[in-house]
Amino acid sequence: MKIAFLGLHSAFDFQYIGGVESFVRRLAMQLAQSGDTIDYILMGADDTKTECLGRIRLRYFADFQATLSALLDGYDHVVAIYLPPVERLRYCLFRLRNRSRTRFHVILFGLPDSLLKRVLTLIDSRLFFDRVLVISPRVFRTVQRCSLKPVLLLPPVPEDYFLTPQEKVRKGKTKITFVGRIDIGKGIAGVIDLFLRLKGRDDIETLIYGYYS
Repeated sequence: MKIAFLGLHSAFDFQYIGGVESFVRRLAMQLAQSGDTIDYILMGADDTKTECLGRIRLRYFADFQATLSALLDGYDHVVAIYLPPVERLRYCLFRLRNRSRTRFHVILFGLPDSLLKRVLTLIDSRLFFDRVLVISPRVFRTVQRCSLKPVLLLPPVPEDYFLTPQEKVRKGKTKITFVGRIDIGKGIAGVIDLFLRLKGRDDIETLIYGYYS
């Protein structure tokens, strides 16, 4: 099959570091190893260019119309990762016009905190997508309540990752760990503030495993 992953290049470029990037990269590589042809359709780039990594191609586009035109290149499946809000309506209309030739899917990595944005995300997910894929049981339950029939696609982490605090076995100190990008936009300031408040607690150990991009 010929499969395209679609989204803003700064959100999931194959060559970037991050949780979304890692998840999509693992999925793309597994599909490529199974014999599928995989393209990254990346919008918002500085230049229009193509890079080949074996069975995986990275196709960069600066213009959204050119990005949409690229999706007409005979793809069996197009999987949306992230698009700016202003472009989602155009993409919705594109799915409506072309749903007979291509199957469209979306991966939800989470839901916005804002109630309005969350409702709009769920409404968009109902319109002309064949499958809505989610990566956590919590998002799965929320989307399921909206009758979207989601598919749970768990990341490669231990099942303990999904236990609630009440379900976890207490052994000695409670360890609270932040893993991710050391960036204000990713919440590190709030993490540092919380950890400083907890540093006097003998029953709590705090850790930060981070990187800076």
